[in-house]
Amino acid sequence: MGSVGLGNNADLGAFLNRIFPEGLDLGRCQITQALGVYVADPTNTFRAGMVVMRNAAGLVVPSDGSDVLGVAKWNHATTLMAAVVDEAVVLDTHAGPLPETVYAPSYLKHPMVANVRVTSGLKGTGTLYTEDTGSGGFYTLNTTNGVITYAGTDVPPVGTALDSSTTVYVTYTWQITEADLVQMQGKNFWNTNDEVSQNESRITVITDAELIYTTQYDTAKVYTLSGANSNLYAATASGKAGLFTSDTAGSAKYVGRVFQVPTAADPFLGLRLIKQQPSF
Repeated sequence: MGSVGLGNNADLGAFLNRIFPEGLDLGRCQITQALGVYVADPTNTFRAGMVVMRNAAGLVVPSDGSDVLGVAKWNHATTLMAAVVDEAVVLDTHAGPLPETVYAPSYLKHPMVANVRVTSGLKGTGTLYTEDTGSGGFYTLNTTNGVITYAGTDVPPVGTALDSSTTVYVTYTWQITEADLVQMQGKNFWNTNDEVSQNESRITVITDAELIYTTQYDTAKVYTLSGANSNLYAATASGKAGLFTSDTAGSAKYVGRVFQVPTAADPFLGLRLIKQQPSF
C-alpha cells in the first residue's frame, strides 16, 4: 500500500526511494486498493507506474488504449526508464547574415533517449519545436547518443542577423544504464529489476487510488492543471503502450486528471486515477 511520508515535499519526494526518477514514487502515492491477484503475460513487459490491462487470456499486459485495468505497482522488465524535464540546452545557431550549413552539436545529459519534447519555455510553454526528419524542422536528434543539433532550416534571409546561440528546454525519457543501476541505484532483493518474474508472474495492480506519482508518461506531450492537457489517457501511439498521455488520438481511454505538472525539480507526473469517462 502507498503512503505519504513525513516531511515529504516535492523535491524530496521525487527521489525518496530512487536515485533516478523512475517508476512510482510510493512515498507520495495515496493508494486505496492494490490487488496482487493478477498474473502477468510472460511474453510482455511493463514497468511500475504504467497503465495495464488484461488480454484475451486474462493476463496483464501494457494498455494499448483500448482497455484499462489499473496501474502496475511492480516491474515486469529488466530495462528501466527515467524522466528528465526541461533540461536547458544551448544550441549553436550562429550569428551574422550568412549562416553556415554546419552547426555544432549539443549533448543531453543522458544517451538512449525517447519521447523528446523541445520548447522555448518551461513546462511546454512558448514555441514547441519540431524535429527535422527530412522534411524540415528546427533540430535533428541522435536518440542513441543523446545529441541534439540545430537543423538550420529556420535560417533568416540574407542580411538578417541570427543569434549565435539559442537556449531550448528539452524533456525526454532515458534508459538507465546497467552500470548506473549496479553502482548507484541498486536493484531489488533478488539483484534484478523484474519483481514479477521472481514472484511466479504475479503482479500487484493499483485499481483505485487518490493520487499516483509516476514517470511512466509520454514526455513528448504537454501537461497542465486545467484545460485539455489536464485530462489523461492510456496512450495508443505506436511504441507508447502503457504510458499516460494527454493525447486523445485513437481509442484512448480516459484514466484521470493531472494533479501535479512535471518539472525539472520534480519530474514525476502527479495524477488522480479516475477510471470513468469525464463529464466535461
